[in-house]
Amino acid sequence: MPEKRKFLSAVRFVGLFAGIMTITLLLVIMPEYLRAETKAESDTLRLGIFPYKSPKSLIELYHPLATRLEKRLGKKIQMVSSSDASLYVEQVTRGGYDIIILPPTVYLKVRGIGFNVIARGTPGFYGCVIVRKGSGITSVSQLQGKKIVATGNYSSAYIALENHLAEQGVVADHKTGFQFVGKADTIVYGVLSKKYEAGVVRLDTLDSPAMSDIRDQFTVLLRSSEIPQYPIAVKSNVDEKTVAAIRQTFTDLSPAVPAESQILQSLQIEKIVAANDADYQEFYELIKDSSYFHQP
Repeated sequence: MPEKRKFLSAVRFVGLFAGIMTITLLLVIMPEYLRAETKAESDTLRLGIFPYKSPKSLIELYHPLATRLEKRLGKKIQMVSSSDASLYVEQVTRGGYDIIILPPTVYLKVRGIGFNVIARGTPGFYGCVIVRKGSGITSVSQLQGKKIVATGNYSSAYIALENHLAEQGVVADHKTGFQFVGKADTIVYGVLSKKYEAGVVRLDTLDSPAMSDIRDQFTVLLRSSEIPQYPIAVKSNVDEKTVAAIRQTFTDLSPAVPAESQILQSLQIEKIVAANDADYQEFYELIKDSSYFHQP
């Protein structure tokens, strides 16, 4: 029996010693592991682009900018988006992106959640109502009860025109033919194919190279006042040096340099300038009473 007790004591001692050594190793190794993980994460920035076009189109548009950011920052830029607007906003609110490019209306609704505007394109753009030439529709009032589409209730073009449309009896609710379809291209081709009688889009949608063969087949019934371009915002926990480099990468793009001019033209802007939240306040005052800002 004494020998058995000695044996059990030895086993317990060995187990205790092994446990202490394991904890010690973890205390030594885990900080290194966590530092490695943090370093890996800090070497990658997620560029979250609002899904206003197909994924393929967004990659083509923003790949040159992502490449320039990588060279300037020495970090990997991961371009990401979402299948729809609500999922994108969910990712923004959860901090899933480090840099965001999104419609001014969406930014104005979610601002204050940890992002700061650093730049924007110029000049601004306009919202418009388009119909197919030959449709016989010559005024907005004729659209009552017709099939009309916009990209979403968040659409800057739609919100900027919402009051004007309502004054003519054109309201987006379940009693009308007003629909939201997500993508501007879907609207243009839907109106052209007679699937819809009218569409609410950015006016410069028709100016894109992809629309060159069909843009003359539309009539613009209504145009909004100027809307500020999409803001470029960075998560507030990104260090100042990186923020400055990101801003500089965007604002350095020059229309005088052919390769850079192509990037600006693809985004349908003339240049990118430094910006802050205050640059969107005047637009907010114009649209703050729209239905979009009264929804959860």
